[in-house]
Amino acid sequence: MPRDVSQSLVSSVLRAGKQLRDAPDDAGREFAVTRLEVAAERSIAQFDGTVVRGFADGAVPVSTLVADDSRDLLLAALRQIQVANTVLAASTGDTVLLDQQLRESESALSAIRLTENSAVFGFAPGSSPTAADFRKSVAEAYSAFACRSAKAIATSVSGMRDRGPGALRDAWSWAKEKLELDKIGGRLVKLGLRALLGAIRLLSHLVPAVRTDALRERVERLIAAVDGGSPAAALAGAAIGADEAARRSDELLRAADPAEDRLGKGVAELVALTTKHGRSMELCDGIAVAIGIAAKFSPTVPHLPVLVLGAQVLLIAAVVVIGRDCTGDAGAIVEGAVA
Repeated sequence: MPRDVSQSLVSSVLRAGKQLRDAPDDAGREFAVTRLEVAAERSIAQFDGTVVRGFADGAVPVSTLVADDSRDLLLAALRQIQVANTVLAASTGDTVLLDQQLRESESALSAIRLTENSAVFGFAPGSSPTAADFRKSVAEAYSAFACRSAKAIATSVSGMRDRGPGALRDAWSWAKEKLELDKIGGRLVKLGLRALLGAIRLLSHLVPAVRTDALRERVERLIAAVDGGSPAAALAGAAIGADEAARRSDELLRAADPAEDRLGKGVAELVALTTKHGRSMELCDGIAVAIGIAAKFSPTVPHLPVLVLGAQVLLIAAVVVIGRDCTGDAGAIVEGAVA
């Protein structure tokens, strides 16, 4: 879905939320609630099930977006969680809480950096890299993958309330199943849960079904290790395969004598790959924070705690998948440089 359309829909939800917050009387509040419900419904409908609507040529399966840019899915998931948080805050009838949520959502939206800033490795721009420069750039790329993944994982884990083995298994199952919303009262609450479920579906498209069992075990080990005080960067490096890939790449480069033109091409590809990964992790950080905000409503919303935990587990799995994919791509760049 085009980013400007998605942003416009979320902005409509926030404007409706402000109108509800500022409503002077019961009639104004009733009108504002209706407007908020309509705006939320429009935003949520874009990602209901497996279809994204809003394209000129009709419905497009969400799965087709994955190959284009996983960042689009992450951004869409973030915005759906912001819709969920706004609607759930409105459902409480607490204008102070709603105002706080609106401010946090606007701050998060403005903090999303979708600029074209690129990663920079440690040698003079425009100069021809030496073999030593290239080896250093490769090492810095793997290190960046691990560190940025670690930050997103740590943010998610810190927001988890109940993360015992049983709770994690239940959360993973709920994240993959459809909640029976008809059994839950309150239209705003239903809309909030639908928005959160939409975000969960979007995140699940980043986690291949064939790798679910292995990822679940890896995520559970990561959470337990972070809880135990182990360094997040080291854990993330192992989980995404960066440590082993860095060792193999260094051995390969030391045994080879890449041509200068291949070194330059390899560095350019590493810059693009590291930049892409960094932007994805910025969005994952934002999603982790937004999920943490959603958790505030758990005491009053049925089933929300386990859905929040499910979203957190899926987010960590997505961080691992994206990191492993980038690690593999970096290895391919190294192989191409020495071929």
